[in-house]
Amino acid sequence: MTRPTPSPAPSAVDIGRAVWLLDAAERACTVLAQAGVRVCVVKGASLLGWIYAMGERPMQDVDLLIAPRDRARAASALLAAGYTRVPRPHSPTGMWLHPTLDWQSPSGVLVD
Repeated sequence: MTRPTPSPAPSAVDIGRAVWLLDAAERACTVLAQAGVRVCVVKGASLLGWIYAMGERPMQDVDLLIAPRDRARAASALLAAGYTRVPRPHSPTGMWLHPTLDWQSPSGVLVD
């Protein structure tokens, strides 16, 4: 039986990007919690430091899960905190399977 080839160590750029995205996740969660919106970090950001080492898993955005009933309150809180809406390309099944609101943080991170 052969041993699997280890993955290369993450670069400083990969680690820096992961830290930047985790900071954005924490800030968005704080904004939402202060507005009384319960939030769960999902996908990439929720796995860093647990399944993946910092910078090992590529991430492009921060994914947050909230209850559908909290969408309006979340939108108001994010707008007040300086986030801006980002248009999402139309997907005939995407909004049905994964209804999202895309936001860009003041630091430029995409939060959906």
